[in-house]
Amino acid sequence: MDLGVLERTPEAGDVAAVDGLVEGYVARAERFGERAESIRSAGAALGGVVVGEWSLALVERASRLAAGLDDAAGGCRQVAEVLAGYGAALQVVRRQVAECRKVVAAARTRAMAAQERYATAALAAGGVPAWSWMDVPSFPVVPAAADELRVWSDAVDAVVDVPVVQALAGSVSGALDGAQRRLVVRWFVELTDRLVDDPSDVASREVLAGFLEAWGDDPAMTGGLFVAVGGHGTLRLLGALSRTVTPGRPVDNRAVADLAAQVRRGLASASTVWSTEDATTFAAQVESEMTVGDGSVSLVGYLFADRENARMSMAFTVAIADVLDRIERESGVLQDVGPLGYLLAEIPTRGAGDAVRDAAGPVFATLGTYPQAARDWFTGTAAAWPSEGTEFDLDRINYWFRDRDWSVANSDGFAGIASAWAGAQHDVTDPASAGQVASLNSRVFKAVSGNPLLRPEHVSEAGAEALASAATAQLPGLIEMALVHDLTGSSGAWRSMAVPHMGEVTVGVVTPTELGRVLVASAQGEGRVVLERAVTDYQAGALAQALEGSAASGDVLQRLALTWGAADGATQTAQEAVALAAVEEQLRNANAAFKAADGLAGVIPMPPHIALVVDLGLSQLHGRAGQEITESMVVAESPAVGRREYLDAVFLKAIETFQEAGVWTGEGSKDDSHDDRWMVANQYTADYMRSVNSIRGDIASQDVRR
Repeated sequence: MDLGVLERTPEAGDVAAVDGLVEGYVARAERFGERAESIRSAGAALGGVVVGEWSLALVERASRLAAGLDDAAGGCRQVAEVLAGYGAALQVVRRQVAECRKVVAAARTRAMAAQERYATAALAAGGVPAWSWMDVPSFPVVPAAADELRVWSDAVDAVVDVPVVQALAGSVSGALDGAQRRLVVRWFVELTDRLVDDPSDVASREVLAGFLEAWGDDPAMTGGLFVAVGGHGTLRLLGALSRTVTPGRPVDNRAVADLAAQVRRGLASASTVWSTEDATTFAAQVESEMTVGDGSVSLVGYLFADRENARMSMAFTVAIADVLDRIERESGVLQDVGPLGYLLAEIPTRGAGDAVRDAAGPVFATLGTYPQAARDWFTGTAAAWPSEGTEFDLDRINYWFRDRDWSVANSDGFAGIASAWAGAQHDVTDPASAGQVASLNSRVFKAVSGNPLLRPEHVSEAGAEALASAATAQLPGLIEMALVHDLTGSSGAWRSMAVPHMGEVTVGVVTPTELGRVLVASAQGEGRVVLERAVTDYQAGALAQALEGSAASGDVLQRLALTWGAADGATQTAQEAVALAAVEEQLRNANAAFKAADGLAGVIPMPPHIALVVDLGLSQLHGRAGQEITESMVVAESPAVGRREYLDAVFLKAIETFQEAGVWTGEGSKDDSHDDRWMVANQYTADYMRSVNSIRGDIASQDVRR
């Protein structure tokens, strides 16, 4: 019989042996009882046949022996009862210990996973209690077995008390003390150093990935870690990972790219809690690691390439922009043909690699997501922004917008720098910021229009969209400044201009030529879509105010003519191959389409080239006038009609509609002759053509057919 149960733990011996003992003692009690009864019966029978003292003595002895056997039987029954109670209790303890072991096993699994995940074994050397995963607490006697629950609980607490695990847990509760913080920082630095030395170490990569998955979005955790690793360490880590990319191993390469993206997100999270000093120091360390030609510059571009999921903080973005500004204005453009950042960006998203070769592009695009910081970076800060004459250093604007090569052949096709400009248009909430952004716009228009590479063929889709966004954010004021009044040669950085349907707006001093260069460069692809949407919105607002009588309809119609002309002129110039015959075909198609468009065609047909007038505007103009749509309101289709005749008819119908609604404020009245009204319409056509020619610039002198 194995009675090891009496020495260690219920699992170590045979618990069923206790039940066997109980059964044995019960059997012995029964046998003792049977023998006592037999002896007692035999003694009585012997006494009945034998006479004398010997007989009496024999009976007495038999009685005593039977009584002894009865006592033995009773003792056995008592032992059996005791053992049965112990066995039952032992079974309870065994079940409790088994349940505890399950809990401990789960805790052990989690703790072991934590050890593997955070590499705590290396850090915890000497700090873990002298307790092995395989040890089973032992006890000298059975009654002490119940204490095993407490001992196992203590053992689990000891496991969870591994320093790094405890420190990480402390971070969640906000209770990370100095010692724990130093412990985690040292571990993280050692881990990244290990990967820099051996980036193919899969185990270390998995540990870093697991850590960043759990803590990468927690700036309280990552802020100090990346400061400790430093800008140089971060670039070395990304560079080392990039060098492990091997053709023909898509699964491994994707794992590397995913880890690099986690590092980028972790850095973005960390940077949100950095002070300006922290960010500047980190940026200086990044600069020390940058070498043109080895791919390290593209790693900087990679860090800033994901503004949706890993946007670097304002302080860090400004610090890196300062670094690039200093280097480029002293030593030339930092363009990198190395593969490092390119590979990390290209693996998850084909085609994204080219966008990071020129680090300045993603950095400036990120700067544009911080409007005030973007304005301050280009103009500096001044207390007197509301003043039209506020001066500031133009060196940055002139270099980055006028002198720098942003062409698609060598960079991102103006996407980054234009995004910074477009972003600076947002969050304008007071006179100071309005004066600042208008001053910035005045200088940027002048500078970028002087960049010889600002031509459609050198501008990317993203660049065109960003340029269009920057320009259309200022559209109402630009129409007044450059097209209505043309303040070429005037002093000051900005003006307050009255827009008929909006009131006063603050706008930079911009010439028609400067506006034309930007619009032409942007009027393609998505840039053209942005331009069309902005003109449509401008038109809808203007028509609504004119029909309500709160804006002078004559002035509104003039602005629409100029706006359509600017959009058409920009688009035509961007599409250099547009021939005169194609223009006439566009006119015929637009006219025919309007005849079939819900009966609204004849009120204000689409401008000839980009169809900017939509149903909304037509419905506003016509429906609010309370008129029925009639066939007489449709401009007659004529294959021979030229642009001027077509536009004259468009504006004539618009004037008549305003007159019928009683809101016309321009020249003439509804009682005038048809010829008189036609002459008024012709003035708006002239405004349209003047706007087209102003925007078309160097080809404006070409004959425009009537």
